[in-house]
Amino acid sequence: MKSVPAWLSYSVIRLLLFAVPLVILLVTGVGPIVATIIAAIIGLCLSYIFLRTPRARMADTVYRARHEPSTPAPSDADVEDAAIDETTPATPLSEGEGGAEQQTESERREAGEFQRKHELP
Repeated sequence: MKSVPAWLSYSVIRLLLFAVPLVILLVTGVGPIVATIIAAIIGLCLSYIFLRTPRARMADTVYRARHEPSTPAPSDADVEDAAIDETTPATPLSEGEGGAEQQTESERREAGEFQRKHELP
């Protein structure tokens, strides 16, 4: 079973540290704007004092996500080359036996694909 992501637990705790004082201040009759400002200050102070470990864990998670080496997506040319390699037979040719013909066939195929892609309507 996977654990709860660090950003989610940190955000929920921060929200609770704001909401609980806000509700208490509103129930005691403090005006809504003043209660919101005071609850925000209380929530900020409590989270700074008591949430050092979750904040560090979340910061570490964000840092790792931003600095992991990502694998680049293959370019269109690489995908096309791989598709052509799959369709061509893998039989090796001896020297002087159809090497030039195979190259011209490949060139013809690429020229045909280029022509089909760039046909005028």
